[in-house]
Amino acid sequence: LMSAHISNLRRIESPLAEFICGIADYSIRSNSRRGFSGAPMHDPLAAAIGIDPTIGKYEALCLDVEIRGKKRGRVFVKKGRPNTLFCKSADVDKFFKLFLGVLTRLARCGGNSITGE
Repeated sequence: LMSAHISNLRRIESPLAEFICGIADYSIRSNSRRGFSGAPMHDPLAAAIGIDPTIGKYEALCLDVEIRGKKRGRVFVKKGRPNTLFCKSADVDKFFKLFLGVLTRLARCGGNSITGE
């Protein structure tokens, strides 16, 4: 997420729009101090794919998670019957259209209804 992505939200006069822009600005500044540009969108992307799976391109893999030792929590690919659809890539434009569309509708209605009604 870059500052340009939220430019339309800045024009909406609502407490929720101000709050969303504040969070985005903080995340962008925080990442900039660590040498990264923009803000990561891992969780919003996962939610968007849940809403519209066509955002992603997938590969069926057999994944497992290490549950002991120093590598606990590490996800790895192993041989076997696929148990996971792994998202290899995402349509960035389609994701941002959905993500920013939802945020804009919420900001306009004050967060009371995603449809803005």
